Amino acid sequence: MVPYYPLNDEELSKICEIALNRIRKKLVEQYKASFDYDQEFIDYVVNKNNDPTTGARGIEQIINRSLMPRLAEQCIMLLSEGKEINSVSVKCIDGNDFEVNIAS
Repeated sequence: MVPYYPLNDEELSKICEIALNRIRKKLVEQYKASFDYDQEFIDYVVNKNNDPTTGARGIEQIINRSLMPRLAEQCIMLLSEGKEINSVSVKCIDGNDFEVNIAS
């Protein structure tokens, strides 16, 4: 039997960074766009993961259900207007929400 130990905030932060770096890689490959985020956004994601039994899966779900829809919506809007995607930044707002900014 292997005991289960919940991940701490530092480990969850590293997992969050790995997930965000996968998004960075896709943006670079697809659009040659930069992708930046602040530490506060990482803290926001880690703090939203309030169920210790989900671990890394919870981090992925938060990113997939909150960041990715906003990012996709803005990218589609810009592309439909014939604009390029040059850079993407994600910043936390007051620890309660975040914003996605895309420069074309």
